[in-house]
Amino acid sequence: PRNAGSNAFVLTYHRPVPTLSCSEGNTTQSNVLQFTAVFDAPVSAASALDMVSGVSVSDWNLEYGSLVLGGSAVLTPFGGASPASNWTLDVAFASSLSATTVSVEFLLSSGSIFPVNGPSSNGKLSVEYQPPTPVFTSSVGVDGS
Repeated sequence: PRNAGSNAFVLTYHRPVPTLSCSEGNTTQSNVLQFTAVFDAPVSAASALDMVSGVSVSDWNLEYGSLVLGGSAVLTPFGGASPASNWTLDVAFASSLSATTVSVEFLLSSGSIFPVNGPSSNGKLSVEYQPPTPVFTSSVGVDGS
């Protein structure tokens, strides 16, 4: 038989939510980018409960337009082991002559992340790649004199 209780039990689940950043800022001429995802802590004390596992390159939803990857994207958990609360994604591109936006974003319930994540707190993080522009100068005049 069921017994009536005087106190209700309420459990509030807080999904770990990543905040994204890029070492190069919002605009760069570098063809090497490092993105960081810091998952917020669902509890106040640092412990294994604050960490996530199962993060993969595809969870970052990396978009890079017309750029060509110069190898593969490298994913690293902070401290070198999963689970972790901080993750980095290192991406290198082959040289390009055109400006392109590179972006990352975590969606709700991305891939196999455990515990199930919320979407990135700052939405889609975009970095504008601006190829280096050569500047020619000369100590002599335009006619060589």
